[in-house]
Amino acid sequence: MAAPPDASSTMRAWQMASPGHVPSQLRLRTDVRRPQAKDLGRTDILSIVPYLVHDSSSSSSSNGGGGVPAQGGDVAGGGGGGGDVGGEAAAANTTTVFINSGSGGTGTYMIQIAKLLGCHVTVSCSTAKAPLCRSLGADAIIDYKTSDVVAELARRGRHVFDLVIDNVGYSPANLYAECTRARVMKPAAVFVVVTGNPLAIVSWLRPAFLGGGTNKMVMYLTRARRPDLDQLTRWLDDGKLRSVVDRTFAFEDAREAFAYLMQGSAAGKVVVRVAADLE
Repeated sequence: MAAPPDASSTMRAWQMASPGHVPSQLRLRTDVRRPQAKDLGRTDILSIVPYLVHDSSSSSSSNGGGGVPAQGGDVAGGGGGGGDVGGEAAAANTTTVFINSGSGGTGTYMIQIAKLLGCHVTVSCSTAKAPLCRSLGADAIIDYKTSDVVAELARRGRHVFDLVIDNVGYSPANLYAECTRARVMKPAAVFVVVTGNPLAIVSWLRPAFLGGGTNKMVMYLTRARRPDLDQLTRWLDDGKLRSVVDRTFAFEDAREAFAYLMQGSAAGKVVVRVAADLE
């Protein structure tokens, strides 16, 4: 009978038993072989990860809701102001950005980075999360719970936005097509899809004379570029960029962390503490 593996050569790990619903398919194993330096290829890196951060933009079931107590703030729709992005940006000759869902794990970074780059930023979020988005620098907020997002964008005028980023994919149902019909994007504006929606892709591929859009669509894919990472590090070190953390879970509760994330109510990141002894 073979001897049990040395404890130092194994580790605990969460693994998917099969494709599907993450919380129900995750399994915690305690006998996973620990990777060694000799296993690495020429371009591989072995790193110690004390925390694992989950992003709400790719797993949410709604555009927001809950998470941050309402503390006032100008909100477009439902009696709120939200700011005239068309007039403000035109006067300053500023790049105008709309972020669909600014309060999630991706949107909270987008707001800050866009402001650091000098953009005028409009976001959609729930009433409860408006204070968070304001605190991160959002210039105008559309409350998707009390108003029609596309109608609010159209109210700001035609050909206003240089960049539209969709972190939701399905709310509104086809943001790309609706923004195209309402002509809220400038002719050279770019529509960035972070969370995929087949309807939006079909609208983009369809010829304009058949109701398709004319603005460029980009499917977001992460690429690690040294200059970008260096810039992010400088902003973090200088306190100009901060990470918004909604909740932190113990390693043993990773399944519960995913279940919470998939409720769609997280404001910012959901964190799993992988190795508390490394803090």
